[in-house]
Amino acid sequence: MKNILYFLFSLLSFITLKGQSTYYEPISSLIFANAKKGTLDVGINHEFKNTQLQSVYALTDKYFVFGTFNINYSNYKLGESFLSSARIVNTNNYGYSLGGGIQNLGKIGNFKNLEFLFGFEMQNVNKRDSSIKYTYEDLLLQNYYKIFTQLNIIKSRTNFDFGYSLKLSHLSYTKFIQNDIHIPIKSVFLIDPTLSLNFKMLPKKNLFLTTQFGFSIATDEELSDEDSIWPLSSILKLGVQYRFLPKKN
Repeated sequence: MKNILYFLFSLLSFITLKGQSTYYEPISSLIFANAKKGTLDVGINHEFKNTQLQSVYALTDKYFVFGTFNINYSNYKLGESFLSSARIVNTNNYGYSLGGGIQNLGKIGNFKNLEFLFGFEMQNVNKRDSSIKYTYEDLLLQNYYKIFTQLNIIKSRTNFDFGYSLKLSHLSYTKFIQNDIHIPIKSVFLIDPTLSLNFKMLPKKNLFLTTQFGFSIATDEELSDEDSIWPLSSILKLGVQYRFLPKKN
């Protein structure tokens, strides 16, 4: 298992950080992992240049709700290359997701917790790519939303949680403007397979160091030949999550 995880992590490290071009940047999938009624998880994740805040609350031993908010306010310089001149990239992105889930649906082998999630995600993108040497600027404005379902297969131990996730999403653009040109775009279907590993800290094991890596795969593309979503992008998350345990009666 360690060799497999190391291989996957190394592979992701060599994949371009641009992901599916500037038109779509995936966020990580969420796992809850066998929480009792009244449990509240609050966390912060770093996903490349994106920062995500998340919270999950167990309504009962079986049902839970979740919400996330992500932001990417960045300003960075790209050096000159064989294909392009040096550039400044300004990004002002934000988005959120809301949904619910069911845990403890059964087991598969040593994975004793199956979770099913469903939710809605909305994203707003504002990117400005300017050349330093030439009079050139690429401006991208877009809004899109996703309806998604997700299956988690989780193995919980005293010191860690390990899980596989498979997210299926239907993405629709409500705005796509590039350099003042409105681009008509239809829906895209996405499949996100990921691996998650949460390390449990503190005496009560309620502080998690979280990691996740995987891919987002576009299964259906209806963009023009010039402006297309890349078929594959990487997902990589590093974060901290604190679990507020319910009070004992």
